[in-house]
Amino acid sequence: MSEVVVEKALRVRAAGDAVLIDMRDPRMKLVTRYLFLIFLFFFVRSPREITVVMATVVACLVMTYFSISAEAGPFGWGTGRVRVLGDIGTALYTGRNPNKLAYFALFCLALTWYYRSEVKHWFGRVLWVVAVVIPIIIIPLTASRSGVLNLLLFLTIVSMEGRFGLRRVVGMTVASLALLLQFGFQVNLVGAILPEEVAIRLTQFRASPEALAEGQIARGSFEKRGQNLVSTLAMIPRHPVFGVGLGNFATERAAVDPYGESAPPHNSYLWATVEGGLVVLILYLYAFVSLFRRLRVLRREYAEGAYAPVGMKWAVDAMHTSLIGFVVFCVFADMWVNIVFYIIVGLCLSLIRLHEYYRETGTVPGGRATVALAT
Repeated sequence: MSEVVVEKALRVRAAGDAVLIDMRDPRMKLVTRYLFLIFLFFFVRSPREITVVMATVVACLVMTYFSISAEAGPFGWGTGRVRVLGDIGTALYTGRNPNKLAYFALFCLALTWYYRSEVKHWFGRVLWVVAVVIPIIIIPLTASRSGVLNLLLFLTIVSMEGRFGLRRVVGMTVASLALLLQFGFQVNLVGAILPEEVAIRLTQFRASPEALAEGQIARGSFEKRGQNLVSTLAMIPRHPVFGVGLGNFATERAAVDPYGESAPPHNSYLWATVEGGLVVLILYLYAFVSLFRRLRVLRREYAEGAYAPVGMKWAVDAMHTSLIGFVVFCVFADMWVNIVFYIIVGLCLSLIRLHEYYRETGTVPGGRATVALAT
Protein backbone atom coordinates (compact mmCIF):
# COMPACT_ATOMS: atom_id res chain seq x y z
CA MET A 1 0.00 0.00 0.00
CA SER A 2 2.82 2.39 0.88
CA GLU A 3 4.56 1.66 -2.42
CA VAL A 4 1.41 2.69 -4.30
CA VAL A 5 1.20 5.93 -2.34
CA VAL A 6 4.86 6.70 -3.04
CA GLU A 7 4.39 5.95 -6.74
CA LYS A 8 1.39 8.28 -6.93
CA ALA A 9 3.31 10.99 -5.11
CA LEU A 10 6.19 10.70 -7.58
CA ARG A 11 3.75 10.96 -10.49
CA VAL A 12 2.18 14.08 -9.00
CA ARG A 13 5.61 15.61 -8.51
CA ALA A 14 6.65 14.76 -12.06
CA ALA A 15 3.46 16.32 -13.38
CA GLY A 16 4.10 19.41 -11.31
CA ASP A 17 7.65 19.67 -12.65
CA ALA A 18 6.30 19.38 -16.20
CA VAL A 19 3.82 22.20 -15.58
CA LEU A 20 6.59 24.29 -14.04
CA ILE A 21 8.78 23.79 -17.09
CA ASP A 22 5.92 24.69 -19.40
CA MET A 23 5.14 27.85 -17.42
CA ARG A 24 8.78 28.95 -17.69
CA ASP A 25 8.74 28.48 -21.45
CA PRO A 26 9.12 31.95 -23.05
CA ARG A 27 6.17 31.38 -25.38
CA MET A 28 3.90 30.32 -22.52
CA LYS A 29 5.01 33.28 -20.40
CA LEU A 30 4.25 35.70 -23.22
CA VAL A 31 0.80 34.21 -23.80
CA THR A 32 -0.09 34.41 -20.11
CA ARG A 33 1.03 38.03 -19.97
CA TYR A 34 -1.19 39.00 -22.90
CA LEU A 35 -4.10 37.17 -21.30
CA PHE A 36 -3.44 39.06 -18.10
CA LEU A 37 -3.50 42.36 -20.02
CA ILE A 38 -6.78 41.40 -21.72
CA PHE A 39 -8.27 40.49 -18.34
CA LEU A 40 -7.36 43.87 -16.85
CA PHE A 41 -8.69 45.85 -19.80
CA PHE A 42 -12.00 44.07 -20.36
CA PHE A 43 -12.98 42.72 -16.94
CA VAL A 44 -11.49 45.13 -14.37
CA ARG A 45 -13.86 48.05 -14.82
CA SER A 46 -15.16 49.46 -11.55
CA PRO A 47 -13.25 51.42 -8.89
CA ARG A 48 -13.68 48.52 -6.47
CA GLU A 49 -12.26 45.99 -8.94
CA ILE A 50 -9.25 48.18 -9.70
CA THR A 51 -8.62 48.64 -5.98
CA VAL A 52 -8.84 44.87 -5.41
CA VAL A 53 -6.26 44.22 -8.13
CA MET A 54 -3.89 46.81 -6.65
CA ALA A 55 -4.41 45.39 -3.16
CA THR A 56 -3.61 41.92 -4.49
CA VAL A 57 -0.33 43.18 -5.95
CA VAL A 58 0.63 44.71 -2.60
CA ALA A 59 -0.41 41.52 -0.77
CA CYS A 60 1.88 39.54 -3.07
CA LEU A 61 4.79 41.71 -1.97
CA VAL A 62 3.92 41.19 1.69
CA MET A 63 3.97 37.43 1.09
CA THR A 64 7.25 37.78 -0.79
CA TYR A 65 8.78 39.47 2.25
CA PHE A 66 8.56 36.18 4.14
CA SER A 67 10.29 34.26 1.35
CA ILE A 68 13.45 36.27 0.76
CA SER A 69 17.00 35.46 1.69
CA ALA A 70 20.43 37.07 1.65
CA GLU A 71 22.27 33.87 0.79
CA ALA A 72 24.83 33.82 -2.01
CA GLY A 73 23.67 33.26 -5.55
CA PRO A 74 25.20 30.95 -8.18
CA PHE A 75 29.01 31.10 -8.38
CA GLY A 76 29.06 33.24 -5.25
CA TRP A 77 27.74 36.41 -6.90
CA GLY A 78 25.44 38.67 -4.95
CA THR A 79 26.45 37.54 -1.47
CA GLY A 80 24.40 39.41 1.09
CA ARG A 81 21.84 40.72 -1.41
CA VAL A 82 18.20 40.11 -0.64
CA ARG A 83 16.53 37.93 -3.26
CA VAL A 84 13.55 35.59 -3.47
CA LEU A 85 14.19 32.01 -2.37
CA GLY A 86 13.97 29.25 -4.95
CA ASP A 87 14.32 29.31 -8.71
CA ILE A 88 10.82 30.53 -9.57
CA GLY A 89 10.33 33.18 -6.91
CA THR A 90 7.05 33.65 -5.14
CA ALA A 91 3.89 35.70 -5.50
CA LEU A 92 4.40 37.81 -8.63
CA TYR A 93 7.42 36.37 -10.39
CA THR A 94 10.75 37.94 -9.47
CA GLY A 95 12.85 34.79 -9.66
CA ARG A 96 16.18 35.29 -7.95
CA ASN A 97 16.80 38.66 -9.55
CA PRO A 98 17.27 41.36 -6.88
CA ASN A 99 16.79 44.18 -9.42
CA LYS A 100 13.30 43.01 -10.36
CA LEU A 101 12.48 42.41 -6.71
CA ALA A 102 13.53 46.01 -6.01
CA TYR A 103 11.18 47.41 -8.64
CA PHE A 104 8.35 45.13 -7.54
CA ALA A 105 8.76 46.58 -4.05
CA LEU A 106 8.92 50.13 -5.43
CA PHE A 107 5.73 49.63 -7.45
CA CYS A 108 3.91 48.38 -4.36
CA LEU A 109 5.29 51.30 -2.35
CA ALA A 110 3.77 53.74 -4.84
CA LEU A 111 0.38 52.01 -4.74
CA THR A 112 0.38 51.94 -0.96
CA TRP A 113 1.61 55.49 -0.47
CA TYR A 114 -1.11 57.13 -2.54
CA TYR A 115 -3.82 55.00 -0.94
CA ARG A 116 -3.20 56.68 2.43
CA SER A 117 -6.02 59.19 1.89
CA GLU A 118 -8.52 56.32 1.66
CA VAL A 119 -7.52 54.71 4.97
CA LYS A 120 -9.90 55.78 7.72
CA HIS A 121 -9.87 53.10 10.43
CA TRP A 122 -6.98 52.85 12.91
CA PHE A 123 -6.41 49.18 12.12
CA GLY A 124 -6.22 50.03 8.46
CA ARG A 125 -3.60 52.65 9.22
CA VAL A 126 -1.52 50.05 11.03
CA LEU A 127 -1.68 47.77 7.99
CA TRP A 128 -0.84 50.73 5.77
CA VAL A 129 2.29 51.50 7.78
CA VAL A 130 3.40 47.86 7.55
CA ALA A 131 2.81 47.83 3.80
CA VAL A 132 4.90 51.01 3.42
CA VAL A 133 7.75 49.90 5.67
CA ILE A 134 8.25 46.48 4.01
CA PRO A 135 9.23 47.79 0.54
CA ILE A 136 11.38 50.53 2.08
CA ILE A 137 13.29 47.76 3.87
CA ILE A 138 13.48 45.44 0.86
CA ILE A 139 14.73 47.93 -1.76
CA PRO A 140 18.08 48.92 -0.17
CA LEU A 141 18.78 45.34 0.96
CA THR A 142 18.56 44.08 -2.63
CA ALA A 143 21.71 46.16 -3.29
CA SER A 144 20.11 47.11 -6.58
CA ARG A 145 21.62 50.41 -7.69
CA SER A 146 18.77 51.02 -10.11
CA GLY A 147 16.27 50.16 -7.37
CA VAL A 148 17.82 52.62 -4.91
CA LEU A 149 18.02 55.27 -7.64
CA ASN A 150 14.32 54.85 -8.35
CA LEU A 151 13.53 54.93 -4.64
CA LEU A 152 15.27 58.32 -4.44
CA LEU A 153 13.31 59.43 -7.51
CA PHE A 154 10.06 58.33 -5.87
CA LEU A 155 10.88 60.17 -2.65
CA THR A 156 11.71 63.29 -4.67
CA ILE A 157 8.40 63.14 -6.54
CA VAL A 158 6.24 62.68 -3.46
CA SER A 159 8.11 65.36 -1.52
CA MET A 160 7.59 67.89 -4.33
CA GLU A 161 3.89 67.19 -4.77
CA GLY A 162 1.29 69.55 -3.41
CA ARG A 163 1.91 72.89 -1.80
CA PHE A 164 5.13 74.00 -0.18
CA GLY A 165 4.56 72.66 3.29
CA LEU A 166 6.16 70.88 6.21
CA ARG A 167 6.66 67.62 4.32
CA ARG A 168 8.70 69.32 1.60
CA VAL A 169 10.77 71.26 4.12
CA VAL A 170 11.55 68.15 6.15
CA GLY A 171 12.35 66.13 3.03
CA MET A 172 14.71 68.74 1.63
CA THR A 173 16.39 69.18 5.03
CA VAL A 174 16.98 65.46 5.53
CA ALA A 175 18.25 64.98 1.97
CA SER A 176 20.62 67.94 2.22
CA LEU A 177 21.96 66.77 5.57
CA ALA A 178 22.53 63.24 4.25
CA LEU A 179 24.39 64.52 1.17
CA LEU A 180 26.47 66.86 3.30
CA LEU A 181 27.53 64.08 5.65
CA GLN A 182 28.12 61.53 2.87
CA PHE A 183 30.21 63.72 0.59
CA GLY A 184 31.17 66.82 2.55
CA PHE A 185 32.44 65.07 5.68
CA GLN A 186 33.03 61.67 4.00
CA VAL A 187 30.80 59.87 6.48
CA ASN A 188 29.61 56.56 5.01
CA LEU A 189 25.96 56.67 5.97
CA VAL A 190 25.15 53.77 3.65
CA GLY A 191 27.76 51.58 5.37
CA ALA A 192 26.44 52.56 8.79
CA ILE A 193 22.87 51.57 7.97
CA LEU A 194 23.15 48.60 5.59
CA PRO A 195 25.12 45.32 5.76
CA GLU A 196 28.72 45.55 4.59
CA GLU A 197 28.27 43.54 1.36
CA VAL A 198 25.26 45.62 0.34
CA ALA A 199 26.93 48.94 1.20
CA ILE A 200 30.04 48.07 -0.82
CA ARG A 201 28.01 47.25 -3.91
CA LEU A 202 25.92 50.42 -3.65
CA THR A 203 28.83 52.80 -3.11
CA GLN A 204 31.67 51.33 -5.19
CA PHE A 205 31.75 51.32 -8.99
CA ARG A 206 34.77 49.45 -10.29
CA ALA A 207 35.27 49.44 -14.03
CA SER A 208 38.32 49.44 -16.27
CA PRO A 209 38.41 50.50 -19.94
CA GLU A 210 40.09 47.21 -20.79
CA ALA A 211 36.88 45.38 -19.94
CA LEU A 212 35.20 46.93 -22.98
CA ALA A 213 37.87 45.73 -25.37
CA GLU A 214 37.06 42.81 -27.61
CA GLY A 215 38.23 39.50 -26.23
CA GLN A 216 38.30 40.65 -22.60
CA ILE A 217 36.12 39.11 -19.89
CA ALA A 218 34.34 41.56 -17.62
CA ARG A 219 34.74 40.84 -13.93
CA GLY A 220 32.50 43.11 -11.90
CA SER A 221 28.85 43.98 -12.32
CA PHE A 222 29.63 47.45 -13.65
CA GLU A 223 32.11 46.09 -16.20
CA LYS A 224 29.65 43.41 -17.33
CA ARG A 225 27.00 46.05 -17.92
CA GLY A 226 29.43 47.99 -20.09
CA GLN A 227 30.35 44.90 -22.07
CA ASN A 228 26.68 43.96 -22.46
CA LEU A 229 25.97 47.45 -23.77
CA VAL A 230 28.74 47.22 -26.38
CA SER A 231 27.58 43.78 -27.54
CA THR A 232 23.95 44.87 -27.71
CA LEU A 233 24.76 47.97 -29.76
CA ALA A 234 26.64 45.75 -32.18
CA MET A 235 23.55 43.57 -32.63
CA ILE A 236 21.13 46.34 -33.65
CA PRO A 237 22.61 47.13 -37.11
CA ARG A 238 22.33 43.46 -38.09
CA HIS A 239 18.50 43.60 -38.01
CA PRO A 240 17.60 47.28 -37.59
CA VAL A 241 13.97 47.39 -38.76
CA PHE A 242 12.17 44.29 -37.43
CA GLY A 243 14.83 42.85 -35.11
CA VAL A 244 15.83 39.25 -34.55
CA GLY A 245 12.43 38.16 -33.29
CA LEU A 246 10.83 37.95 -29.88
CA GLY A 247 12.74 35.64 -27.57
CA ASN A 248 15.82 35.38 -29.80
CA PHE A 249 18.03 37.87 -27.96
CA ALA A 250 20.07 35.22 -26.15
CA THR A 251 20.86 33.33 -29.35
CA GLU A 252 21.88 36.46 -31.23
CA ARG A 253 23.95 37.73 -28.30
CA ALA A 254 25.82 34.43 -28.09
CA ALA A 255 26.64 34.69 -31.80
CA VAL A 256 28.03 38.22 -31.40
CA ASP A 257 29.89 37.84 -28.10
CA PRO A 258 33.48 36.58 -28.47
CA TYR A 259 32.98 34.19 -25.54
CA GLY A 260 29.47 33.10 -26.48
CA GLU A 261 27.82 34.74 -23.49
CA SER A 262 24.11 35.45 -23.70
CA ALA A 263 23.55 37.85 -20.80
CA PRO A 264 20.72 40.40 -21.17
CA PRO A 265 21.60 44.05 -21.89
CA HIS A 266 20.26 45.50 -18.61
CA ASN A 267 18.38 48.02 -20.73
CA SER A 268 14.80 47.38 -21.78
CA TYR A 269 14.87 49.79 -24.70
CA LEU A 270 17.94 48.18 -26.25
CA TRP A 271 16.42 44.75 -25.69
CA ALA A 272 13.21 45.83 -27.42
CA THR A 273 15.23 47.25 -30.33
CA VAL A 274 17.23 44.04 -30.77
CA GLU A 275 14.21 41.72 -30.69
CA GLY A 276 11.67 43.95 -32.48
CA GLY A 277 13.76 46.52 -34.33
CA LEU A 278 13.03 50.21 -34.57
CA VAL A 279 9.37 49.44 -35.27
CA VAL A 280 8.82 47.83 -31.87
CA LEU A 281 10.96 50.42 -30.08
CA ILE A 282 8.78 53.23 -31.47
CA LEU A 283 5.61 51.41 -30.42
CA TYR A 284 7.14 50.69 -27.00
CA LEU A 285 7.96 54.36 -26.42
CA TYR A 286 4.61 55.48 -27.84
CA ALA A 287 2.80 53.29 -25.30
CA PHE A 288 4.62 55.02 -22.43
CA VAL A 289 4.13 58.54 -23.82
CA SER A 290 0.44 57.96 -24.59
CA LEU A 291 -0.34 56.53 -21.15
CA PHE A 292 1.61 59.28 -19.41
CA ARG A 293 -0.26 62.01 -21.31
CA ARG A 294 -3.65 60.48 -20.55
CA LEU A 295 -2.89 60.12 -16.87
CA ARG A 296 -1.59 63.68 -16.72
CA VAL A 297 -4.87 64.92 -18.22
CA LEU A 298 -6.84 62.94 -15.62
CA ARG A 299 -4.76 64.46 -12.82
CA ARG A 300 -5.41 67.96 -14.12
CA GLU A 301 -9.15 67.31 -14.43
CA TYR A 302 -9.25 65.91 -10.89
CA ALA A 303 -7.57 69.11 -9.70
CA GLU A 304 -10.31 71.08 -11.47
CA GLY A 305 -13.00 69.18 -9.55
CA ALA A 306 -14.03 66.65 -12.17
CA TYR A 307 -14.57 62.93 -11.53
CA ALA A 308 -15.39 63.44 -7.84
CA PRO A 309 -18.00 60.62 -7.90
CA VAL A 310 -15.40 58.24 -9.33
CA GLY A 311 -13.09 58.80 -6.37
CA MET A 312 -9.97 57.26 -7.90
CA LYS A 313 -7.61 60.22 -7.80
CA TRP A 314 -5.25 58.29 -5.56
CA ALA A 315 -5.02 55.48 -8.13
CA VAL A 316 -4.37 57.92 -10.99
CA ASP A 317 -1.59 59.58 -8.97
CA ALA A 318 -0.12 56.19 -8.06
CA MET A 319 -0.02 54.95 -11.65
CA HIS A 320 1.34 58.30 -12.87
CA THR A 321 4.29 58.05 -10.46
CA SER A 322 4.70 54.31 -11.11
CA LEU A 323 4.87 54.91 -14.85
CA ILE A 324 7.61 57.51 -14.40
CA GLY A 325 9.58 55.11 -12.20
CA PHE A 326 9.13 52.25 -14.64
CA VAL A 327 10.35 54.30 -17.61
CA VAL A 328 13.48 55.27 -15.67
CA PHE A 329 13.99 51.75 -14.33
CA CYS A 330 13.88 50.34 -17.88
CA VAL A 331 17.09 52.22 -18.62
CA PHE A 332 18.96 50.09 -16.08
CA ALA A 333 17.03 46.80 -15.94
CA ASP A 334 15.62 44.01 -18.11
CA MET A 335 11.91 44.78 -17.78
CA TRP A 336 11.14 44.20 -21.47
CA VAL A 337 8.12 41.83 -21.60
CA ASN A 338 8.32 41.45 -17.81
CA ILE A 339 4.98 40.78 -16.13
CA VAL A 340 5.15 44.07 -14.20
CA PHE A 341 5.03 45.91 -17.53
CA TYR A 342 1.70 44.28 -18.35
CA ILE A 343 0.34 44.99 -14.88
CA ILE A 344 1.20 48.69 -15.15
CA VAL A 345 -0.15 49.04 -18.68
CA GLY A 346 -3.30 47.07 -17.80
CA LEU A 347 -4.06 49.15 -14.71
CA CYS A 348 -3.43 52.40 -16.60
CA LEU A 349 -5.81 51.32 -19.37
CA SER A 350 -8.44 50.26 -16.84
CA LEU A 351 -8.27 53.65 -15.12
CA ILE A 352 -8.46 55.53 -18.41
CA ARG A 353 -11.39 53.42 -19.56
CA LEU A 354 -13.20 53.92 -16.23
CA HIS A 355 -13.02 57.71 -16.47
CA GLU A 356 -13.97 57.74 -20.15
CA TYR A 357 -17.03 55.64 -19.32
CA TYR A 358 -18.04 58.10 -16.60
CA ARG A 359 -17.51 61.07 -18.91
CA GLU A 360 -19.72 59.53 -21.58
CA THR A 361 -22.50 58.10 -19.42
CA GLY A 362 -22.34 59.93 -16.08
CA THR A 363 -22.36 56.52 -14.40
CA VAL A 364 -19.64 54.92 -12.32
CA PRO A 365 -19.39 51.17 -13.07
CA GLY A 366 -20.51 49.30 -9.99
CA GLY A 367 -22.16 52.44 -8.61
CA ARG A 368 -25.17 54.60 -9.22
CA ALA A 369 -25.79 57.18 -11.93
CA THR A 370 -24.65 60.76 -11.39
CA VAL A 371 -24.73 63.96 -13.37
CA ALA A 372 -23.01 63.45 -16.73
CA LEU A 373 -19.98 65.53 -17.56
CA ALA A 374 -20.04 67.95 -20.45
CA THR A 375 -18.08 66.65 -23.43
